[in-house]
Amino acid sequence: MRKNEGKIYYTDEELDISHKRYRVCKNKGNDCHKEEFMAIHASTKFCSEDCNNKYSNWEKQQINRTTLPAKENNIKILKQLLQNRRFPIVSFKSLIDSNFIFEEMDAPEFILSLRKKALVFNEFIVILWKKDMFLITKK
Repeated sequence: MRKNEGKIYYTDEELDISHKRYRVCKNKGNDCHKEEFMAIHASTKFCSEDCNNKYSNWEKQQINRTTLPAKENNIKILKQLLQNRRFPIVSFKSLIDSNFIFEEMDAPEFILSLRKKALVFNEFIVILWKKDMFLITKK
C-alpha cells in the first residue's frame, strides 16, 4: 500500500474483465493508485479510500465552479451530497461554502413525525437536524 492510500478496496486477484467484480477506478487519471482492479465488493467504485476522497473533492470543485442558476446549483449540490451516503448530515457552513442558497427553496415544511422544520428543494428535503446541522434526504 502506498503512503496515505488509506483503506484499499481491491484484491490481489488477476484482472478478469468478464468478472462482475472487475472495476476501473472512478478516479482514473487523477493520481489513481490502481486504475483497474478486482473489487472486494461488487458495489465498489474506487480502488482506495484516497481515490474516493480525491474524486469527491474534484466533484465539489466542479460544482463550485459552475455558473448555474441558483436553484439548479442547489439541486446539483444536494444530489452530490446524497451520491455516496444515504442520509448525510451536513453543517450550515459546508452548505454555504459550496454556494448553496437557502432562499432558493420551493417551500418550508414541518415534518410532523420528526417534529422538525424542513426546506423543500425540488425532490430533496433539507431538515434542520440540530443547531447548524442539516439532514438531507429525498421525498
